[in-house]
Amino acid sequence: MDFLSHATFRLENEHRERKMSVLLDLSVDNDDVLVGFNRRFIPYMNTVTGENLTYDEFHSFDFGVMYPDIPQKEMFQHVVNFVHTLHDTIEPEEGAVEGMYALREIFRTHLNTSRCESTRDITADLLSQHKFARLDSYNFTNSVSLLPHVEKRKKSDICKLVGAVAHIEDAAHHANEVTLTLGIPVVMPLRPWNREEEIAPGVIPSQSWEHTVDILGEIAEKLLHP
Repeated sequence: MDFLSHATFRLENEHRERKMSVLLDLSVDNDDVLVGFNRRFIPYMNTVTGENLTYDEFHSFDFGVMYPDIPQKEMFQHVVNFVHTLHDTIEPEEGAVEGMYALREIFRTHLNTSRCESTRDITADLLSQHKFARLDSYNFTNSVSLLPHVEKRKKSDICKLVGAVAHIEDAAHHANEVTLTLGIPVVMPLRPWNREEEIAPGVIPSQSWEHTVDILGEIAEKLLHP
């Protein structure tokens, strides 16, 4: 039995046994959690800078650290150019599509991304393109925006808004902010930029999407059967 079949079979059985009329709510980050943004963006930036930076060498979440010679506004424009030309070439993270279908058995799922609201359509289109399970809501914090008039929110604001009992997040500072603010667990897929970061006690590192599904299944079990 493959990962999807095994995970879905287990969660469906748990769902039937509990006879739940209301699902729990789960908040999920987008980039480098559902889809591999940096796996495609890093090679793109290599064509801009002439460098040969690899994914495994991308040791910081902060583009200012990884590209110190590029001013912030110029860096932002590179991101915009990439999104407008190569966004549809971004692939799902391994196991993400299968994992989200499995989690839909016991969770309502809510996208919680740092992206700008202006990317709503292309963000949704990419997930649809790769046959991701339906999401219950799409939420954009605008935290990467450089525009002064744009309202920015924290990841914890979105988690509170949707009533999330847990969040999935690859950025350590966002993961820490959510768990320290709301006291809910955050599953953090291990990436090159978060492996050396300090994490709060409520942040749970995950080795894979299969591991993430297992962790969230255990969290749901404890909440439903305290």
